[in-house]
Amino acid sequence: MNVVIVTGANTGICLWTANELAKAEAKVILACRERLRGIEVEKVVNHFPLRIYSVYEAIDLSNLRSIRFLFVNKLKSMYSIIDVLVDNAGLLLQRK
Repeated sequence: MNVVIVTGANTGICLWTANELAKAEAKVILACRERLRGIEVEKVVNHFPLRIYSVYEAIDLSNLRSIRFLFVNKLKSMYSIIDVLVDNAGLLLQRK
């Protein structure tokens, strides 16, 4: 079973992508910033009986500490290899 991270998986094309990957029995990590939306997406992707191929993990791309210490270290402890990264999360930076 391939392990796939999909960033921005809570809407649009990445939600569709995560769903299709789960249908193909990939282990999909739904990388979303907002906890409630991530949990709802996890329910949508796992809506078929006996199909639990996705799991929500929080990530805030505007916070490098969140990425490295919370997201990456947690995944490294759970999986020996990540096969695919679908990196489609958007980030808007504003100048002060």
